[in-house]
Amino acid sequence: LSRERAPPVWRRFRASSAVNLDLLADKILSPIFGWERNYHTYLFRKLSVGDGSDTARPDVVYLQEDTQATDLMHASRDHVDGWPTEPPESATIGDLLRVVGQQCLYTYDLG
Repeated sequence: LSRERAPPVWRRFRASSAVNLDLLADKILSPIFGWERNYHTYLFRKLSVGDGSDTARPDVVYLQEDTQATDLMHASRDHVDGWPTEPPESATIGDLLRVVGQQCLYTYDLG
């Protein structure tokens, strides 16, 4: 899609690094973006750069499993795109983003 049809969407907010990723998605991100809570499955991908290349790869994928959303059928509870999954309740923002400038991917709606 061109930038005219799908411009980047930004929101700035502050949250404690101790907030777990489930609370981040449910209580912070969904309301900030105006999304209905728990309507779609979400995941976070922790990224790292491997072997000096410019390609970012996920170290781990935090996949929401406690959901009745039908779009969970697009992901395996054991892995996503070949990467192992962990529950988002098991990690905090501080676990996901350890250093200034580190990035992650957040996907809401796997369908």
